[in-house]
Amino acid sequence: MKTIYQDNKHYAQYFSTCLENKENFILKTTTNSAKIIKENLSINFNEGGRKNDTELKLITKVRSDAESYMSITDHKERENHIHFFDLFEIPDKDEIICKVDIKSAYWTYAIQRGVISEMTNRFFVEKFEGKPENYVKKVRLKALGSLATTRKFVEYKDGRRVLDSERVEVQKTKPIYMDICRGIDDIMRECTANIKGVIYYYWDCIFVKGEFSEEVINYFLDLKMNVSLEETRLKYISLPNRGFLQSYVIGKENKHGLPTKTYMVKGENKNYLDFLDDNKEICMVDGMFKKVNNRSNYTGLNSYFK
Repeated sequence: MKTIYQDNKHYAQYFSTCLENKENFILKTTTNSAKIIKENLSINFNEGGRKNDTELKLITKVRSDAESYMSITDHKERENHIHFFDLFEIPDKDEIICKVDIKSAYWTYAIQRGVISEMTNRFFVEKFEGKPENYVKKVRLKALGSLATTRKFVEYKDGRRVLDSERVEVQKTKPIYMDICRGIDDIMRECTANIKGVIYYYWDCIFVKGEFSEEVINYFLDLKMNVSLEETRLKYISLPNRGFLQSYVIGKENKHGLPTKTYMVKGENKNYLDFLDDNKEICMVDGMFKKVNNRSNYTGLNSYFK
């Protein structure tokens, strides 16, 4: 069978053409890729539209390591919740906050736990040394994420989806991947529970008031995890059922005054933060969003955005 590669940006148009032409094919999709399989042709769509043998070798090695880890450990996936991110205090928008980011957090944790072998890590370092940092980060996350790959298969005949043809395959190492995520989440929550001044954490980075930043840094260094630092200002944006944190990194300001990055805040955070626990609601008042005691005379956000 002939195989060709295309960038993900071409997938939607090609898929639509197959339907319009009433073709027979099988569609295989994952989170970051798609494959259209015809009688004598396979069209693979991925980021970059190319086959990278080195990346595929790394993925194979990581999966093999995880399978070996499962075979020699009495592994049972823990059922406790993974939070991934949490807000603990509404920041003062003028206060400079320190962002402490664990470098290669999940990869490092997987090595420390024995999921990824030193041999596989050495292969990764040798093959990707000197490559752009953002690219290396994507490769690392892709290899780890492959432990939890979910593939969906759907059959099409004459351009129409075949009823009940869908089937799903989940990588058997997914519990290992979830345990790695849970392990980093445990570390982040342990840090927030024992060090004052933490504002917010998101996956593997933590925002803390400047006077407490050294404690956070030392906490991670004691775990043999390297960190990077960044100073920022945080602005909290409140919506009726959720919120957002806008980060304005010092030294990366833009002329339009837009945030460098925006982070999610869970709706349940609003149930215990004093700043929000005042029975007020955000409503449109004279063309501006304001907090009011009685929304009956104002336009609520839900109505405004419909």
